[in-house]
Amino acid sequence: MSLVREVKSEAEFDELVKSSPRVLVDFTAVWCGPCRYVATTVEALASAYERELVVAKVDIDELSAVASRFGVTSVPSFKVFIDGKEETLLGVKGARTDELLRAAKAASRAGKEPPAPPAEQHSAS
Repeated sequence: MSLVREVKSEAEFDELVKSSPRVLVDFTAVWCGPCRYVATTVEALASAYERELVVAKVDIDELSAVASRFGVTSVPSFKVFIDGKEETLLGVKGARTDELLRAAKAASRAGKEPPAPPAEQHSAS
């Protein structure tokens, strides 16, 4: 079973972004070869960040109003939403999935306190 949520309506998209603290949206199309290429990476991200991040897929042909609203003009494109606010839009060209990985990692940590630095240890002289 896929952990990537397929969004089927504009209302569902709006509710997902509003109700989930961190969302990575994959704007895709069935005819898009590069979209199929990065699909395995998207699935892996959904699995790796299952507890921190919702990963959703929007078909730009089925939900063109959503794609247009967020300035998606080519696919694959990815949008990160944190606490309902859009943070970034990026496209993935060819095998350049490193930007997508960085965006997912950043989104999974958003709103969390950074780890405390280790306490200094003083040696007795």
